[in-house]
Amino acid sequence: MKPLAHALRITVGELLGEEPETKLVDPEGMDTSKMLLRVIVDTAEGDKVRVNLPVAILTMLAENDSLMDMMTNGKGNALKGIDFKQIVAMVSMGVMGKIVEVESGDANVSIWVE
Repeated sequence: MKPLAHALRITVGELLGEEPETKLVDPEGMDTSKMLLRVIVDTAEGDKVRVNLPVAILTMLAENDSLMDMMTNGKGNALKGIDFKQIVAMVSMGVMGKIVEVESGDANVSIWVE
């Protein structure tokens, strides 16, 4: 299956008819008051961070640098490297689903909007 998917320049999941993890929707039809940003961070030291944040609150935080600094510079700094302003911009353009997935020796991070 992989060679066929590669030749068609699609994922194996798309080849099998699965929905993509990330999709673009019409931003006009989105109601951000009903959307959530979900962040999961698991560090090599054993720290686990789970954040479920309404997108409306994230938008408000992203507009206020001092509040954003408080949120990202707390104990552990697990959220420090996340550019929440960029995430808000992506959501406003209609990006939905998994938008970031990083696996490294230091931490595993997943961010998605639903």
